[in-house]
Amino acid sequence: MRDRSECSESARSRKGVGARARSGAVTADPPVDLRSVLGAFPEGSVIVLDRQLRHVFAAGSTFSAHPPGHPPVEGRTVHELLPPSHAGVVEPHLRAALAGETRRFEFASGGRVFEMRAAPLAHDGDEPDGVLVVVLDVTPRKLAESRQAALIRIADAALSDSDLPSVLARIHEVLRGLMPADNFYIALLDPETRQLEFPYFVDRADPPPPPRPPGRGITEYVLRTGVPLLADPETYEGLRRSGEILERGSPSIDWVGVPLRLPGHATGESLGVLAVQSYDPAVRYGAVEVELLQFVSTQVAVAVERKRAEERLRVSAEGMRRWIHVLQERNQQIETLRQMVTTLQACRTVDEVYDTGGRFARRLFRTEAGALLCSHGRNGMLRPVAAWGHSEAPVGEVPAEGCRALRDRRASLSAGEDAVAPCSHRRPTDGSRTLCVPLISQGELLGVLSLTSRPHPEGNGGSLSEATQRLAVTVADGIALAAANMGLRELLRDQAVRDPLTGLYNRRYMEETFRRELARAGRHGGTLGVLLLDLDGFKAFNDREGHAAGDSLLQQVGRLLTSVVRAEDVACRYGGDEFLVLLPGAGAPDLASRGEQVCSAVRSAPAFSAAGVTVSIGAAVHPANGSDLDGLLRAADAALYRAKAAGKDRTVLA
Repeated sequence: MRDRSECSESARSRKGVGARARSGAVTADPPVDLRSVLGAFPEGSVIVLDRQLRHVFAAGSTFSAHPPGHPPVEGRTVHELLPPSHAGVVEPHLRAALAGETRRFEFASGGRVFEMRAAPLAHDGDEPDGVLVVVLDVTPRKLAESRQAALIRIADAALSDSDLPSVLARIHEVLRGLMPADNFYIALLDPETRQLEFPYFVDRADPPPPPRPPGRGITEYVLRTGVPLLADPETYEGLRRSGEILERGSPSIDWVGVPLRLPGHATGESLGVLAVQSYDPAVRYGAVEVELLQFVSTQVAVAVERKRAEERLRVSAEGMRRWIHVLQERNQQIETLRQMVTTLQACRTVDEVYDTGGRFARRLFRTEAGALLCSHGRNGMLRPVAAWGHSEAPVGEVPAEGCRALRDRRASLSAGEDAVAPCSHRRPTDGSRTLCVPLISQGELLGVLSLTSRPHPEGNGGSLSEATQRLAVTVADGIALAAANMGLRELLRDQAVRDPLTGLYNRRYMEETFRRELARAGRHGGTLGVLLLDLDGFKAFNDREGHAAGDSLLQQVGRLLTSVVRAEDVACRYGGDEFLVLLPGAGAPDLASRGEQVCSAVRSAPAFSAAGVTVSIGAAVHPANGSDLDGLLRAADAALYRAKAAGKDRTVLA
């Protein structure tokens, strides 16, 4: 973010420029006092117009004042320099500047988007002497915003409840807005039949192929290697000569194939392949398109896995319903299982899935003691989430490797006197038997369902019947499928609302949260505080040390903010090196205290002091400083301006 002091210096330069415009001087040389304006906007251009909107001076990186082959522009009016349609857009803002207003607007021309800022030149009389215009090329920012919005639409499509072909069609539609992708298809390897299927196939040269065993085609090559492939005719010919590829469809100019992998699964067998191809010599692909398709492929993989999980859950539910007709005596159990499946499908978090599974397991296995344990992160430990019956449940965490069922990855039945590798989460009781059923989905161990028969009063052991064992496997499978599916949802939902570099919430989530918290504050007559943070000296550090070092410093900002905010606060990356924290219920004293806490933490952190980076903070509170988001941000931004002007590394209240 540009220091506010630079903008102030730009404003102070206008008086001298106004004198040049008043004198009627027309020159291509920049006035000496415009150097600070040009320095404040190195990526843009500065234009000076007199009161008749005639060109006096222009310089900067956006365009040249004297394009080669064109006559000089000095002394010519806006209508002489611009087409009528463009002049009609720009002139009202310039007239408003002559009337003493400051205008900021966007202007599109020649496929580029420019941000124009028009301000009156300083004057000694009653009227401005002319107009100072700053022109910034914001095309890259607009393109990045458009791409980010498209990627969010792709992620939303992957989370939709539509059938798989409809989801893939929506993803294809959005992708075509990001790159040439008229010829696009998805190939999936069926985990049961091991057939290669094509649930979505759009190609101008070839019809959709039928399911087939994996052969030696270019699609199978990507599936086999698990590595993205960008193949032009020469690359394809080299693979054919080496024997890696023996079959192909219609010849294309460029072909890109990316393996379908779930987020966080960089190794192992791919679910399938996403591919695009071009038959037009004017349409070529490169590293940018490959990177984009890798992101899209993860969303497709999530959609595919969700649909497969839903299908497995549906098949499991159908199997449960068949039990009603086969085992009348288990009618109540089947009804409870049906309720469990329905409730699991309505869960919103993984913890809720486990809590629901534990409650239904307690109802289904009333005659047995039991416990449901789930994996705790990746530390190899199990934690109990539900327990019932006599004292067989563990207290605290136990190692997963101590359970035979998890070691063997299948159900394990043991007697109380069994001395061969007893489970660490079971307290042996004479005469009892224990059944452990692992919770597994897509090869990942999620936990274990443990049941222990109650000893009979006479002392002989209880019995875990085959029907009970089958029921336990069904319950464990249902909980595992729901937990895995919910884990995928939570992962994708988190990706959609968080900034990938810092891990903080993104601007979209902040705006949604602000509206919600503003409504809550209005209902209860409360307050809502805002801290707007900007890193001092970051641009110089980033230019000096490079983007990798700059990204690392931004990541440390994310960790620092996460450590100092309250649980109810929302910290987000607002853009570039700007951050924003929403503090529900906070007043001005709270904001001042919290802002100083952040400044002090940055000031004392070795990484920031070594980089020469501090933080300036502007604070504002609703309703005193604004009734909506824009008003509150304007107040916080103005306070941030004052913090910069006062020497930086401080918090200023609006």
